[in-house]
Amino acid sequence: MKSYWVEPPGRPFSRLGSQPSGLSSAGAQHRLRQQGPNCSLSHRGLSRLRVLWSQLRSPLLLLLLFATAVSAFTGEWTDAGMVLAIVAATVGSGMPREIQRPNRGGSAGGAPEDPLHRLARWHNDSGAD
Repeated sequence: MKSYWVEPPGRPFSRLGSQPSGLSSAGAQHRLRQQGPNCSLSHRGLSRLRVLWSQLRSPLLLLLLFATAVSAFTGEWTDAGMVLAIVAATVGSGMPREIQRPNRGGSAGGAPEDPLHRLARWHNDSGAD
């Protein structure tokens, strides 16, 4: 298969069963019934455990956890405790922000708050966008 940018202009549309003006409402309904709704895996619900895991994978927090382990191993318990307190404060302040971030699970109105969605334009059968 050739790359789409070197194909003749009408070929990608015919291969996808579409046209330059887009799908008709009937065609869109048919595809919706046949293939299901478009959904992004990034809009899955975020569990607290998933957010905690993503924060602890941060290189800076990993470095701080390593410093905590080294401090504890060398007997510098005060230093280990202070660094661990910094890690706990960072994670504790970041988790609520990550969980409530509007572009992850939807806005107050229920629709995903996606920067690309705000910039997108589309046409329906009536020509409105």
